[in-house]
Amino acid sequence: MVSYENVKTGTPTWSQLGSDGTHNEVADSPIKGYKNIMYSLHFYANEWSHNEYLPAKLDYARKKGLPVMVTEFGMSDASGNGQISTINTGKWLKRLDQTNMSYFCWSLTNKNESSALLAPGSSKTGNWKKKDLS
Repeated sequence: MVSYENVKTGTPTWSQLGSDGTHNEVADSPIKGYKNIMYSLHFYANEWSHNEYLPAKLDYARKKGLPVMVTEFGMSDASGNGQISTINTGKWLKRLDQTNMSYFCWSLTNKNESSALLAPGSSKTGNWKKKDLS
């Protein structure tokens, strides 16, 4: 049986590879002694700091050999509301595609907020038409 009492999970500041925009403590002190470790990155395309600092932090982590997956990204700001940034989203997705990184968009819901990928009132379970997309 494996004991997990000394295992630390997650990364500082909502899966952003460090405690703030310029720190790289996750890449500089990776988890050792375990197999199949994957690091998570979250970004929101309408957040200035995510576009300013996270691309360099991601590049740094990759250069250090850390396996990273974007387990959550949004086209809005981190609150789920605000403007949608298609330009910054496009830049991020191009970067991720060029490096063969997997990513998951948040949020597949029909909630009345900017981040919702489905229009309010549309089906939650599929068979969507173009009009159902937000």
